[in-house]
Amino acid sequence: MFLAKQHAERQRGYLRIRRRLFLFIPGIVASWWGGGLLAAAKTRGIDPSSWLYRFLGGPWPFIIIGTVLVLVWFAFGKAAAKAGREREEFERIITH
Repeated sequence: MFLAKQHAERQRGYLRIRRRLFLFIPGIVASWWGGGLLAAAKTRGIDPSSWLYRFLGGPWPFIIIGTVLVLVWFAFGKAAAKAGREREEFERIITH
């Protein structure tokens, strides 16, 4: 029963993190919209005519970060499902 409870707690933890991942989006949008990446590039001395500066000024960093957040969201969902399956397996072993 101890292992089953541990897996249930782990599953709840993964789902809790998964629900809170998208709280990063407002900060990411505000940083991108406000030109935070461009300001950071300027302070690092990146030339405004370089490809990196133009890349940071476009929508690509926002799209890449959004894609990574979605992939991490799916990964935490899969980890939670795996912990749930393991918990069910332990409970089935215990009851039989």
